[in-house]
Amino acid sequence: MVVNGKPLLSPEETNMLNAWMRSQNGKTIWLMVDDRRPPRTILQNNYLWVLYDYISNHTGSTSEEVHMEMRQYLPRFYTKDDKGNEREIEKSTTRLTTTEFNKYIAEVKAWAAREYGLTLPEPIQAQKIRATIEP
Repeated sequence: MVVNGKPLLSPEETNMLNAWMRSQNGKTIWLMVDDRRPPRTILQNNYLWVLYDYISNHTGSTSEEVHMEMRQYLPRFYTKDDKGNEREIEKSTTRLTTTEFNKYIAEVKAWAAREYGLTLPEPIQAQKIRATIEP
C-alpha cells in the first residue's frame, strides 16, 4: 500500500527489502511495480466449471476439452526477457483479476450462444444445478 507517496511496509518487509537490495549491490536490476488487483475468486472458478459442464453435456466433449477450447478467449499477457524481447505468458485463468475473469466468463457464454445456441445459467441458477449434481 502507498501512503503519502511512500510504500507502507511492515518492519519485516522493510528488513527483507533492504537485505535484498544490499545483495544486489553493483548489479543491474529490473524492478517492476504494479497495482495489486484481487485475483479471481473460488466462486468465480466454480461457476466457470459449471458452465464448462453445461457446455460439455450439450456437445459431447469433456469439461476439460471445453476448458482447453476456451483458452483462446483468455486475455493475452506479455513479458520481456533479459534482452528486451517480448514473449507471451502461458494463458491461465489463475492469472486473471476478478474483473478480467468476469469478462472471460462473458466470452465463454457468448461463444456457447454463438456456436451452439446455448443460454448458459446465471450464477444463482448454476448454484442450484451444482447442488443437484453433487451429493
